[in-house]
Amino acid sequence: MTSLRTIAVALLLVGCAASDASPRAGTADTGADTCGMHAPEVHGARAWWGSADDEPVLVITGVVEDRDGDLHEATFEAWCDDVPDGRVATDDTPVYQSALDLTGDRADAAGPCDAVASYPLLLTIPAAALPPRRDLKELGLHVVDADGHASDLIVRKVCSGMDRDC
Repeated sequence: MTSLRTIAVALLLVGCAASDASPRAGTADTGADTCGMHAPEVHGARAWWGSADDEPVLVITGVVEDRDGDLHEATFEAWCDDVPDGRVATDDTPVYQSALDLTGDRADAAGPCDAVASYPLLLTIPAAALPPRRDLKELGLHVVDADGHASDLIVRKVCSGMDRDC
């Protein structure tokens, strides 16, 4: 974790469940050392401008869940655009990318399926690392789990504050 990026994580530990679902498009079964074929899901995602240490930041909140419990390693990627139309192109390099590894001291005991299935999400991205505020109207976010399965792209309007109607 770098000083420019913050991910606050509270863990809910659950067992690794076998999967009967087929793989998502663009992903492959990575072998016997996987938790399953379920992709993560992001719920209740919101994005707004805030501040941290008196510097402007983009704040992203939500809940990340994965039925097969392989969020012990995850990558968060975000894209943005200046047209609030419910779509964000992902062809370009993400404006934000951060990896999270929660295995720590538990890796040897836990095995390949570390069984992290859910956690609250709090990302803060310094405004200096993003396009100008006037060019950031929508944010697209997805999460990739330890097995390489990507969540659906979640697109949210970027709010000026914690406006509940936004």
